[in-house]
Amino acid sequence: MANKRMIASDIWRDDFVCTLDYFKRLLWIGMVVTCADDQGRIQDRAGFIASDVFPGEMLSFESIENVLKEFEEQGKIIRYAAGKVRLIQISNWWNYQSPSWAMASKYPGPEGWVDRVKMHVKDNKIVSYNWDKPGGFQHSEPVQDNQLHTPLPTMLHNQLHGVLPSGIEESRVEDGEGDGDGEDDVDVPAAIAPGDINNPVSRLLVQFELVSGLKMPILQDKVVKKWYEFLIRMDGDGVTEEIVRRACLELTEKHYHIAGPWSIEKACGMILAERKRETVPRERQRDSAGAYADFINH
Repeated sequence: MANKRMIASDIWRDDFVCTLDYFKRLLWIGMVVTCADDQGRIQDRAGFIASDVFPGEMLSFESIENVLKEFEEQGKIIRYAAGKVRLIQISNWWNYQSPSWAMASKYPGPEGWVDRVKMHVKDNKIVSYNWDKPGGFQHSEPVQDNQLHTPLPTMLHNQLHGVLPSGIEESRVEDGEGDGDGEDDVDVPAAIAPGDINNPVSRLLVQFELVSGLKMPILQDKVVKKWYEFLIRMDGDGVTEEIVRRACLELTEKHYHIAGPWSIEKACGMILAERKRETVPRERQRDSAGAYADFINH
């Protein structure tokens, strides 16, 4: 999460802020500056918010909750749930912020929300999506009901969110450009923003989850980074949903332990190689078994 937030100087003349007393004003600014991640998302926990905005103060959670309800009634925040996690989305986040970089959120956004992401990943590359879009609610009013959103990755096959949205762009960081530290860690967070269910990486994840019975541990950043790294690599190698399904089934039948996408990478590679051999013409196959096999099968 970025350690800098933008607060416009005219906030003190904002119609909404002018209606707030001092406590509510500080809470509102604190939520924007201290609590929210780079997508304007916060865990909806009064105690968490109180300790972040007013550390050391003995505030009742009820006092925070009452103000949150008022912010919600004013349309300044959206309160919703992702699985068992209650969340807050600051409604006009992308009207308030115009950063140079923005990490993806650990949590999915509310229905209809578009995140804007531009972040460093492995090998000094930049991953970005929706960076040329305004972000936020695009074509419809925000959903403000209590319907639960299932967490990643289950929500993918409920056509809510993707791993890496379509239109994803990758580019190398030029010398001196950006704020990366050049480390090799994959800088992808535990749950990535809403995306396109038609994205091939998203479909691989859905298929892997369904067949293996595993669920992506969305609150364990390092583990999920590893999931993403292997899924993206397998997609780049040409692995399809059907290959993922077959690999999972074959390994399960042989009683191999599947711990994550990395467990099936080798099996997927073997299936790919087998399919490539099947595409060789029969004449070529006969020739390849002869005396010149070493030359033919180079």
